[in-house]
Amino acid sequence: MAGEKPTPKLLNYNLCYDDKHMMAVFKPAGVLSVPAKNQPASLEEILQDQAAPNLRAVHRLDRVTEGLLLFSKTNFGHEALLNAFKRRLLDKRYLLVTEGALPFKKKTVEEPLHKIQVVQNGQKFFRQQVEPNGQNASTHFRVWTSNEKASLVEARPFTGRMHQIRAHLAHLGYPIAGDALYGAQHAYPRGNIALCAYAVNCPPPKGPRVSIVTRPSSDFLKTCRKVGIQFEEQFQKNKPST
Repeated sequence: MAGEKPTPKLLNYNLCYDDKHMMAVFKPAGVLSVPAKNQPASLEEILQDQAAPNLRAVHRLDRVTEGLLLFSKTNFGHEALLNAFKRRLLDKRYLLVTEGALPFKKKTVEEPLHKIQVVQNGQKFFRQQVEPNGQNASTHFRVWTSNEKASLVEARPFTGRMHQIRAHLAHLGYPIAGDALYGAQHAYPRGNIALCAYAVNCPPPKGPRVSIVTRPSSDFLKTCRKVGIQFEEQFQKNKPST
C-alpha cells in the first residue's frame, strides 16, 4: 500500500541486557533509534518486528552515534524507566575520539546550548551552538589517553540536550572524529562519527541497579588504531565494573 514502510530488514542486533520489563541493545551507527517520516526502518521498528511488538525505546541516540539503547517491554517497565530518566537516576557514559589532543585530563563543561538550522551540502540540518540564553547543559569529560593526533575520551552528560557532547567538544575546538556538522576535518566510515554510548548504570523497573558495559564497533576500533591509540589497554583499565 502506498505510504507504508517496507518490512524492516533483518538486523543481527547485539542484545546486551534482558529481563521481564526492559532490554538494552547495541544500536549500530547509521540506524535511527525511533521511527521518522520517509526514513528507513528504525531500530525500534526492527526489534518490534523481530523480538516483541510491544518494545518501545525510552531514549534516543543520534543516527550517527552507536551504542547502548534502552527499550521497555511492558507498560510498567516503560513508566518506570521514564521516571528514572526524569529523576536523573541513570549514569550514562560515552566513548569518543577527538580530532586533536585535549589539553586537560578532566573537565566539566557547563555551557548553554541553542538549536539552529544550517545548510550543509545542500541539505538542512539542526545543530547546537553555545549561546548565553540557550538551555542549560553540563557534560563531564575524562581523557583516557592522548597523543599528538587525538584523544580517547569518556563523556558523561548530566543533562540530555540534543548533540550535547558533540556541541560542547566543538565549542572547545576539538570536534569528534568524523563529525563534519561540528567542524571535523576527517571522514569516519559510512558518514558516522566516533561516538559510542558504551556504558549505563541504572535502576531496572524491578530489582537492584544494573551496570551494562559494551565494546565499541570495529569502525571505532579501526579509528583508534589509525590515530595510534591503544584502545584495549585503556578499555580494560578504565571501564566501569559490572
